Amino acid sequence: MLFREIKEGSYKISFRSKDFVDVNRLATPFGGGGHPHAAGCLIQGDFNEIKEKVITAALQAVRGINQ
Repeated sequence: MLFREIKEGSYKISFRSKDFVDVNRLATPFGGGGHPHAAGCLIQGDFNEIKEKVITAALQAVRGINQ
């Protein structure tokens, strides 16, 4: 994941995956999309809240694979 501030309070998040995590499914709930191995989204708000939500979702996606 790469978080970039594109303007104050607006962030672009890029997701990349080589194997197991479908990052398109990870980006979709945040209003984004893409392909299984490359996706992204734009989110507005407080960076710390955004970071927490996105990282939590990513951890859940990874844990779902390992169960």
